[in-house]
Amino acid sequence: MGNNKKFAASLIMLLTAMFLLTACAVDGSGGVSSGMAEDNGGDGVSFIDSCGRALMVDAEISRVIPTGPMAQMVLTAIAPDLLAGIASPWEDTEKIYIDEAYWEIPAVYIEAGLAEMATAFRMLGQLLNRQQKAEELAAYCQDIYDCSQEIMQQVGDHKISLVYFLGDDGLNVLAKGLYHAELLDMLADNRAVVESLFFRGTGDKVALEQLRL
Repeated sequence: MGNNKKFAASLIMLLTAMFLLTACAVDGSGGVSSGMAEDNGGDGVSFIDSCGRALMVDAEISRVIPTGPMAQMVLTAIAPDLLAGIASPWEDTEKIYIDEAYWEIPAVYIEAGLAEMATAFRMLGQLLNRQQKAEELAAYCQDIYDCSQEIMQQVGDHKISLVYFLGDDGLNVLAKGLYHAELLDMLADNRAVVESLFFRGTGDKVALEQLRL
């Protein structure tokens, strides 16, 4: 019961904060500086988000996906029927406030590495009932992959050694074995070898003395 009260209190505080933030968005002239959707005469509307960006969105939103637990809580409070997925499983203490229909939302995982891309498109074609388009894309990907493999077999052990640097200070690398470095590993001798991979496109932070140059 104590956990339930804590959750309810947290939710009330969150909604109160949201209300205050929305109220603060109104400027002195009575207009709204953010969060207002304006009809542009077409099928979409211009929506000004909390960053001040004017974005064109559909006039009727049919699906939403939360980017984290907080967004999941807020979206479930206002539009649980629009959720196309959840960011994290609901805790037992949270489920008592949520319709059972929204406890779990089916999600599929389809591997899409270079070697699996053709299969991934075919699986998506079956799932989305777009088999013809999927087969065109799958055949193209397979042809490119097979051709690349043949070329690299001819190259053999004579790959060019390199390190792919990125980041503001140039000390992030796409390390060998990283998902984002898959193409690099295929075509070159990736000398950026790190003990623990950071699986993001921003790469792994390293010092120059760590690299096997």
